[in-house]
Amino acid sequence: QATMAEELRTVPVAGADGGLDAAAAIDRILAAITLTRRRVGPASGLIACVHDEDGVRRQRLLPLPVTTAGAALPPLTNEPPATVAAGVAEHFLFHQLLALLLRSIRVENRQRLMQMENALHHLEQGSDELARQRNRLRQEEIVEEIEVITGIRGGMH
Repeated sequence: QATMAEELRTVPVAGADGGLDAAAAIDRILAAITLTRRRVGPASGLIACVHDEDGVRRQRLLPLPVTTAGAALPPLTNEPPATVAAGVAEHFLFHQLLALLLRSIRVENRQRLMQMENALHHLEQGSDELARQRNRLRQEEIVEEIEVITGIRGGMH
């Protein structure tokens, strides 16, 4: 889920429902971010809420960190700097959101795998117990058959 401060409020945007939905979710999130930034201005920040190995946490995506070490010469581009910056920012957000979504999905899948392994272990224990009960009942049947056979033979003498 991504949120943007909008006049001291947040704008929730639904995240991905699963790994196959990640790209569509990112497109949905980027569209919501673009729409909101047009309303409140490009200086607004962006914080993503994500569930990963460290639990549920927030990660600031915008504004981008300002670096003090810069190149001596500005980059040479064929487009105006604002257009290039907007394109770079969109690609940056796309890849940051993709990384966050995939990390969250990985954690969710790991939790599901652990639950399935626990269920499998429980089923194996139940299967073992049923096998022991079956063997015990079969042994009781064999003992009864032996008693009947020996009783019949003992009664015949």
